[in-house]
Amino acid sequence: MATVAVSPVPVASPSGGTSQPAQPTFAPAPSGLLAIPSDFAVELVPGRYWSSPPFEIGFSFQVDRPGWIAGHLNAEFFDIQRDADGAGPAFPESIVAFGLPTFIRGATDIPVADLTAARAVAELQARASLGASNVTELTLFGRPAVRVDLHSAVQSPVFGAAEGTFTISPPLDARLVLVPLGEGLLAVIVQAGPEDLEATWLEAVAMLESSELPG
Repeated sequence: MATVAVSPVPVASPSGGTSQPAQPTFAPAPSGLLAIPSDFAVELVPGRYWSSPPFEIGFSFQVDRPGWIAGHLNAEFFDIQRDADGAGPAFPESIVAFGLPTFIRGATDIPVADLTAARAVAELQARASLGASNVTELTLFGRPAVRVDLHSAVQSPVFGAAEGTFTISPPLDARLVLVPLGEGLLAVIVQAGPEDLEATWLEAVAMLESSELPG
C-alpha cells in the first residue's frame, strides 16, 4: 500500500497475537448509487457512490470532477486519489480518505474508545515530530466534529487499525476531521500539497454534501 495512505503494519493485540477486524454489518446500498471499484487506480466516472462494502460504514459521496481514481479499499479504510500529471497512481497529487481507527498515535498508541475527537486532536498536537495547527470545530455528516491540519517533514503515523497504519509524508499535507461515531471515531482525511490543500478540502466537502452516517 502507498506510504501516503495505509502501510500494512498489523496491530498487536494485548495477548501478543495480531488483532483481526470485526465482521462488519453492511448497510444495503440505496438504489441508483454506484459501487466503488474494487481494483486500484480504476477511474471513477462522475456520479454518486456508496462506501460499503467492504468499508464498514455505509454513506454516499458525490464525484463530479473527472480524474479521480479508486485507491485502497477495505473494511477500515478507503480512499480516492487524483494522480499528478504523468506520475502514475503511486504518486497522487491529492487524496480524499475515510478511516475507522482503533487507535490514535500520540506519545503512545491510544485506543479510540478512550478518546473524544477533541482529545484525540490534542494528542496529535502534543507530538513534537508532527505539525498540527488550525484546530477548528465544525459540523460534518450532520455531527459536531473537530478538524486539524497536519504536516510532517518525514513519514509520520497518525492512526491505525488491524489492517494498517495511516501515515502522512512529504510532499502532501493533511486535513484530518474526527467525527464521533458510536463509541469510536470516523476519520475523514484530505491530502494535497500545501498550496492545494484548501481547494481539495472544499471539493471534499462538496462530495459529502447531504451525506449522513447511520445510527
